[in-house]
Amino acid sequence: MRQKSNSVRAIHINFAAFKIETIIYYSHFINLIINLKLYAHEKNLHDAARTGAHDVGRL
Repeated sequence: MRQKSNSVRAIHINFAAFKIETIIYYSHFINLIINLKLYAHEKNLHDAARTGAHDVGRL
């Protein structure tokens, strides 16, 4: 009986760790997308400044 409760607790701890890892993984992925968008926006600003264009590319 005691052994069963310990294994159930271990499963819960493993599941919590898995959820945390998944959240961290997705946050890195979202951060990467945001950085790419910012880089593209900055590149558009630089291109507009270099060519003297009046409208900046929208994201």
